[in-house]
Amino acid sequence: MKIGDSPPTDPKELTFVALDTATPYVMEFSGEDVGKTAYFMLRWVNTKGESGPWSQTVSMMIPG
Repeated sequence: MKIGDSPPTDPKELTFVALDTATPYVMEFSGEDVGKTAYFMLRWVNTKGESGPWSQTVSMMIPG
């Protein structure tokens, strides 16, 4: 995830959020982030710890 004005151009710009094995995954944001844009890139990780390719970038405005 990246919070900011522009989407990430490289996965190295992202901050790791979590490994999740079930949906939905619910995140909480701090009040200072309300109204900002959060960008996400996802990928599968198998039971051997091997990662798949990155997804396309998706974004959302952090609600208040």
